[in-house]
Amino acid sequence: GYSLFGLNVKKGLLESLRDKGRSGLSQEERESMPEQVIPVPPEQKEFLLEQFEEHKTFMDDKEGQADQDRFFLVQALWDTQMAVQARKVRRQTGLPVVILCGTGHAEYGWGIPHRLSILDPETSVLTIIPWRGAERPDDQAADLFFFCPAQHWSRLGFTMEFNASGVEIVEVRDGSRAAQAGMKPGDVLEMVGGEPLKEIMDLHHAAIKAMRAGEPLSTTVVRDGQELELKLDLKRPQPHERSS
Repeated sequence: GYSLFGLNVKKGLLESLRDKGRSGLSQEERESMPEQVIPVPPEQKEFLLEQFEEHKTFMDDKEGQADQDRFFLVQALWDTQMAVQARKVRRQTGLPVVILCGTGHAEYGWGIPHRLSILDPETSVLTIIPWRGAERPDDQAADLFFFCPAQHWSRLGFTMEFNASGVEIVEVRDGSRAAQAGMKPGDVLEMVGGEPLKEIMDLHHAAIKAMRAGEPLSTTVVRDGQELELKLDLKRPQPHERSS
């Protein structure tokens, strides 16, 4: 048998730290933090800076106090807390611990593995992350890889998969805005909002810009070797479409 344990930070703490900083935390929030928050390793900072810039764009800089040091602190707290809890579970049970987390918490040994190496140098850590199948993975990113094409369910009514064909539409839900725009399974989604689609965040950013402009979301798909421009209405939510 096996047992499940939650490793995450107390609900709301990351948001409080991001919005108010360490000095703005309540006494209860401060007490819920680990005694030592292990900083982000220098080699991870360039990667996180790219995420920080994306974060500001996505949030439209609604938090004028957005600050990269605070952004680093949030990531450091998140990874440190999960490492602290994993070590605690390991000591309580005496059993190997399998940590299920987002790739960013494990790749290149930066996140949780880095903290475990400091908290418990005797610990052996094996990292396993998904390989999406497009390009050969970087051997330094993990110890092992498993094949797992990335999929994303959009509330616009379609599911896209990042595979060898590109960004392929694998499902279009009846009556959805994607279906009304003429999108079909098998379409390869190349452009959103006039920009190349390379990752999921590109879709989010394009949809937000189109909504703010009061315009439909323009997409370019390839179907049977032909490029088609399809426009998805963003104004009217469909009753059967789930929010996410």
